[in-house]
Amino acid sequence: MNTTELTAEIARRLPRFSRRDIREVLEVMTELCHAELGKMDGEVHLTGLGKLYTEAHWVKCAGVMRRVMRAKSGGRTPDLLLRHTVRFRPADALRVALNKEE
Repeated sequence: MNTTELTAEIARRLPRFSRRDIREVLEVMTELCHAELGKMDGEVHLTGLGKLYTEAHWVKCAGVMRRVMRAKSGGRTPDLLLRHTVRFRPADALRVALNKEE
């Protein structure tokens, strides 16, 4: 489901809101999620859906990664790089729904 389909489905279920209003709410929600997940150790909890969260961990810079970085920088490369990732942990309700489909 993409944004247009999501907007249409919400508008169908909540006819008192226009599609434009719904799109604005989704845009604001996206901006808020970006701001929170852009922080170190940011978390967004969505009831019934799950948790989006960011993690940072150190990765050893070796092999191909080291060669590419050395070619781009033309000099020394760090031994470790800080890598940021976004993870999703589904809520129990979503896990139950997924297991029913199997």
